[in-house]
Amino acid sequence: VSGMKFGGRSDASKKKLVIKPFKQQPRVPDDFESVSWIKLRDAVRAVCQKTTIDTSKEELYRLVEDLCIHKFAPSIYDKLYEECKQHIHQKVDSLSHHEGEISSFLEVVDAVWGDHCEHMATIRNIFIYLDQSYALPTSGRESIWELGVGIFRERLESNPEMEKKLITGIMVAINAERNGRTVDTQILHRVTRMLLSMGTYKVKFEAPFLRESFWYFQEEGMRMIMDVDVAVYLHHVEHRLEQAESMVTQYLDQYSRAPLMSTIEDTLLKPHIAALVSKGGPSLLEEMRLSDLKLLFLMARRVQSLKLLKDLWSVHLRTVGESYVVPQGDHGTSEKDVIESILQFQDKADTILVEAFCNHEDFKSALKSSFEHFVNINQTKVAELLARYVDRKLRGEKGVPDSDVENSLEKVLRLFRHLQGKDIFEAFYKKHLAKRLLLGKSSNTDNEKAMVAKMRMECGVDYTSKLEGMFTDIELARDIMIAYRQHCTGNSSITSEPMVVATSNARVEMDTEIHVLTTGFWPTYSVVELNLPQEISLHKEKFNDFYLNKYQGRRLAWQHIVDRCIVSAYFPRGKKELELSLLQTTVLLLFNSTQSLSYTDIRSKTRVVDDELRRVMQSLACGKPGTRVLVKTPKGREVDDTDIFNVDENFTNKLFRIKINTIQLKETVEEVQKTKEEVFRDRQYEVDAIIVRLMKARKKLTHNQLMGEIFSQLKFSATMSDIKKRIESLIERDYLERDKDDNASYNYLA
Repeated sequence: VSGMKFGGRSDASKKKLVIKPFKQQPRVPDDFESVSWIKLRDAVRAVCQKTTIDTSKEELYRLVEDLCIHKFAPSIYDKLYEECKQHIHQKVDSLSHHEGEISSFLEVVDAVWGDHCEHMATIRNIFIYLDQSYALPTSGRESIWELGVGIFRERLESNPEMEKKLITGIMVAINAERNGRTVDTQILHRVTRMLLSMGTYKVKFEAPFLRESFWYFQEEGMRMIMDVDVAVYLHHVEHRLEQAESMVTQYLDQYSRAPLMSTIEDTLLKPHIAALVSKGGPSLLEEMRLSDLKLLFLMARRVQSLKLLKDLWSVHLRTVGESYVVPQGDHGTSEKDVIESILQFQDKADTILVEAFCNHEDFKSALKSSFEHFVNINQTKVAELLARYVDRKLRGEKGVPDSDVENSLEKVLRLFRHLQGKDIFEAFYKKHLAKRLLLGKSSNTDNEKAMVAKMRMECGVDYTSKLEGMFTDIELARDIMIAYRQHCTGNSSITSEPMVVATSNARVEMDTEIHVLTTGFWPTYSVVELNLPQEISLHKEKFNDFYLNKYQGRRLAWQHIVDRCIVSAYFPRGKKELELSLLQTTVLLLFNSTQSLSYTDIRSKTRVVDDELRRVMQSLACGKPGTRVLVKTPKGREVDDTDIFNVDENFTNKLFRIKINTIQLKETVEEVQKTKEEVFRDRQYEVDAIIVRLMKARKKLTHNQLMGEIFSQLKFSATMSDIKKRIESLIERDYLERDKDDNASYNYLA
């Protein structure tokens, strides 16, 4: 550079700086590749032999980079391949000299593979530039890591005996773990990962492993199913499944999970699930072994065999249920305990459904259909017993809190849902409700109304309208009695004081409660002819005058059969209060004027029908000890026309108030049939609707076809004669007609 002065002005013009290339290109030494490779080869050998060299890793990396820049990459790659091949072959071949146990052979393989991975990682770090700039971008060339794995795999496959020994060693270790021995799962993990890295896991290991597992579990299943309890077998299968899951987690490939689980299911479950269900299911259900039942359910679900268990569940429910509702002779359940037993069984079934069968929809449906089956085998009887059970609960039981009553009513409602004869239940329930309301026997009015509300929610307003009307009548009756007392005393402020009635002999003070009821809401009672005592008769006449004057146009019909009285009785040993029916009261009041009366005298004075009077006399003279206020001569259970009755002068009882029940006769066959006819009379509208709906759709049906269709749609039992009567009724009302050409067919009349 010239023409410039530092620190002063340049007199000459400025010139450009020019850089010129070398006249001759720099040349790589002829021996550059060979010298460089010798250093790299020594480094590879040092890595494989675990020795040291003087060349640093930085220098080695620069050598590889320079070689690649000067286009020696293909040559260096080939030389590296041959060098690695030599050392890897040497390592793999050393495995063939092993003569120890299989377990130690796996340890040697693990060590060799570990060294190989460590060496190849170090070599790749040295040759990383070659790997990234040449091996990876070039088609047909493997990365340095894959190159090493490929050489290892090829050498291992070239020795089938050694490869077989490796696979056998892994399976021996797995079988040892299955047999309860401890194995080194870390070694198994590394060895199986070696197979995965080489790409031989599925073909070389998984296929024979699954075959070996199939034979192992097949033999185990056939042996154990004959020797052990069902629950023990199920827990063993569960253990095998958990063990397989643990194997996958610890050392097997995750994709081996599905085929291994399938192998266990195909050998330990599918061939034996029917035997497990039939052999162990009944005892598990009877003993309510919930954990074992749940395990059986889960195992059946694994092999799509839930139908077997569901069918067994259904049979069990029906068998046990039928044992409660079908008479079993002397060993059957007593009528009083039938509903309690069914409700307890219902609780058990619900518990099994939720805790063992996971509330599965199919099992829930089986429970519903099974209960509907056995509850409706004898729906009239079950409906009656269910109404009696509710009656006992609502009357109150000693030591039973209201919360338990509410729980019992909830259980009753669940059973009520299965009952097809809900109208039968309603008829019996209404009779019991009437007694509780009229006699004040309900323990809790809120429970009474809650039960009716539950039935309304279940069956609709029409179902409970009469029951709700009964409650309304009771409330209105209280208002009427307040007005009546005020009328009798002439004092508008009196609401509950006893009323005084004047008789020809004396003024008698009586506390009277009269209920005016709506005929359509309440059960119908048989009319009893009775010569009322004067004291009561005067009250009756006085109330008649009061009510009919207050509510003109109405008519009163007195139902003495349900009247109850509390009578003060003075015995030589003390005063007692007797809780009696009106008929019993009428009889006892006769003994105020005499000490002895014959049966015929009592009958003529009371005018009670003979059968009813005999039951009354039996209750007063032949009842339980402590309730016999009369003495019958001669002694005996039966009452004859010639019997004489006297007041028991020695009567005593530790209670002050004594309830004397009327002797109840068992229902005769005729009475049962009469009840059924009354119920069917209410059902006839449903039958009529079914017949009209069928004929409207079909237009013409033969008699047999129509009868078959009707019975298939009826939800309650009915006789052929009942249905024929309804068909005749519809013909008379011009809904149907007999076919003119075929008398056994019916035509619909639009």
